[in-house]
Amino acid sequence: MADAPSWQPLPPRRRKRQKSDPTPSVSAFEQKAKANAEAVAANVAQRAAANARGRPEVAEATKKVMHGDYEHLDHTADVQFHAWGVDFEKALEALGCCLFDYVTEIVSINETEEGARTHEIEGADMKKFIFRFLDELLYAFTGDDIACRTVSVKVHQREPIFKATVRTTGEKFDLEKHPQGTEVKAITYSAMQIHEKPDRCDLYVIVDI
Repeated sequence: MADAPSWQPLPPRRRKRQKSDPTPSVSAFEQKAKANAEAVAANVAQRAAANARGRPEVAEATKKVMHGDYEHLDHTADVQFHAWGVDFEKALEALGCCLFDYVTEIVSINETEEGARTHEIEGADMKKFIFRFLDELLYAFTGDDIACRTVSVKVHQREPIFKATVRTTGEKFDLEKHPQGTEVKAITYSAMQIHEKPDRCDLYVIVDI
């Protein structure tokens, strides 16, 4: 009987290495995020230019503490509102105006009897109170089409919960009269800051756009 043939393993085949593309691929998500960030930056620049036209004194804003003022700051894919005043009430009033000067140009809003509103706002703490305050004003705009020109705040108590009466003046929003700014989808707690001192209060709030 013949001997069985002995099998020898074949040497491993060498595979050709594919040349790597030196240019990293950019996902659709990254492209969208970049485009969104660029759009936000362009929008912030546009709103800053509008503020400069309507309120040229903002260039000296840091000196205007007594009656309060505000600015819109770029923040990744969202926008940060910064408002300040001589105390918490004045800073809140400036924060309310900051909102309406972002969704439109506040200088285009007139004060009418139809646009006057009174809100009773409560919050378990300062941050929840600020959230409820802005959310109430935003709902007045998105739900009732009320654009506010002025905001007045009177805080009644701070403990055990915050309570305040907020009075606003303004008018019905009309695209034929009021420039369309940027839609604010929601108020957020993200990176909310409250810096309260004896002679000044600064508030920072990020909104979802």
